[in-house]
Amino acid sequence: MDLFTNRKFNTLAFLTYFVMWFLVQTEIHCVPKSDNSLTYTNVLLRRWGLKEETYNETLQETNFLLPVAVTNFGRNIYEALLEDRAVRNKNSIISPFSIHLVMSMLYYGAKKPSSTRDQLHNALGSQVDRETFTKSAWHYLKLLQMYKREKEALGLQTEIANKIYVKEGFEVKQLFKEVLKFYLTSSENIDFENPSLAASEINQFVSTKTKGLIDKIISPSNIDSLTRLVLVNAIYFKAGWKYSFDKDLTSPMEFTLSNNKVIQHP
Repeated sequence: MDLFTNRKFNTLAFLTYFVMWFLVQTEIHCVPKSDNSLTYTNVLLRRWGLKEETYNETLQETNFLLPVAVTNFGRNIYEALLEDRAVRNKNSIISPFSIHLVMSMLYYGAKKPSSTRDQLHNALGSQVDRETFTKSAWHYLKLLQMYKREKEALGLQTEIANKIYVKEGFEVKQLFKEVLKFYLTSSENIDFENPSLAASEINQFVSTKTKGLIDKIISPSNIDSLTRLVLVNAIYFKAGWKYSFDKDLTSPMEFTLSNNKVIQHP
């Protein structure tokens, strides 16, 4: 089946601190099967009509799926960036977790079988067999719920701006909406015929989630007549040090910059 009920889309804008474009035709394959328990998750499972036993069994069967997949994915991304001399000579911060999260959502939207689905699997979890990798959404639900519990228990400030924007007139199929629940997100229709307004709405969503630290993740120029769907992801995190620095033990020392220049810095 198609991702949209009335037509297929052919252009996808994917953002996670940077914009990537894909020319794809997507199709929902299945809702993943399984997850773990704890109060927040149990409430969701009951709300969605899913059995806790199925959830727990799947997590146990694929215990190390997500850590292995994200770790290898992150290593591949950094290796690719190091091949770019312009990037290699700069200080860069990326979140492999963020990129893996939104791209795994695309995996569930890819037709089976298709080259798109194969390429996404190779990029996101080639070291994991395909049948096992289809359970990754359940692990993301577990992880995102863990962040929510720790945020409340430890007083952390953690927000994940995770959203799918779909062009007005395109209706996302219910099955994909069910998949998005595992990522604690949803789809929202937006007017891409008005790039300035669309960019403003997306940037406002991200700015609110990141406490104003990321106030622009997309520009009107990133949106055109072919834009049908935009995936957005950004992370905000703020917390104190578990072990704070002792000011009395802090003094200026030599610090070597990327250009090999040595400076004095506390």
